[in-house]
Amino acid sequence: MTNDPSEMTYGINILKEEFKKLSRAKDVQLPVLSQTEHQGYIFCFSKKKDSLNQWRSYTSPKYGVCIGFDIDVIERKINSQIEMPFNIWGNWVQKCIYVSDEQPLGKEGVNRIKEFYEFLIENDLIKIDENGILVCTHGNPVLYQNDNEMFDLALIKHRQLCFNLTKFLSLFKHQCYFEEQEYRLFLNDTGLAYRLIEKVESPDIPVFKSEVNYKTNRYGLTSYLKVQFPFDVVKEVMIGSEVRAENLKILKEMLCVGGDNWQREFAQSKIPFLS
Repeated sequence: MTNDPSEMTYGINILKEEFKKLSRAKDVQLPVLSQTEHQGYIFCFSKKKDSLNQWRSYTSPKYGVCIGFDIDVIERKINSQIEMPFNIWGNWVQKCIYVSDEQPLGKEGVNRIKEFYEFLIENDLIKIDENGILVCTHGNPVLYQNDNEMFDLALIKHRQLCFNLTKFLSLFKHQCYFEEQEYRLFLNDTGLAYRLIEKVESPDIPVFKSEVNYKTNRYGLTSYLKVQFPFDVVKEVMIGSEVRAENLKILKEMLCVGGDNWQREFAQSKIPFLS
């Protein structure tokens, strides 16, 4: 669940329209992405590390901390520790696509949709049927329940398509949030896409750990994924402008443990916070 429930709607409508242009199909019929069957979780980053709007919206000026992550390290760790049962589109962490009714899809967004469309074609996930409609290549797995081999193939293709569609659609965000310059890491409710297998050679190797939790918010009861990142993905730490400066020393001691030689930046925000 996101702060803007319309994000998925924006994405689905735009994706269908662009796929129709690319394929020259009469219509586009993608699988229904219900929240219950294909629920996912989004870990959000911002490219702007010292933004007054972000300090005001997401933290307290007296206790706020901005943590900078090394996205390249995150990518390498996920790829080395997780065995995917199918191909996924693009990197794990992706830049958001900003759209609105008044703001049409830009050239960059069009190109990214084209790349995604080509990925789906190359992986035999979508095709144009005999009626000129763009559909799932293997259809509903239930249709093959009397044929075990075809059922298994259709099921994995269905899961691959739904995971990648949900991952791509999670990138759409309303144009009014453009200032945040958001990037997103999409995980799904089974822990990185349909029962992925962790490949950890030694218990001493820092790994990503996740746990599903539940909380209440203004929409009611919702689940969230509690993710424990290993320390070496942290690139920099910035404290709010009203946080006591001596906290930087404590943070250095906390993060640089065990003779840690990783080069991290520690700083205090220079933005004067006016509440």
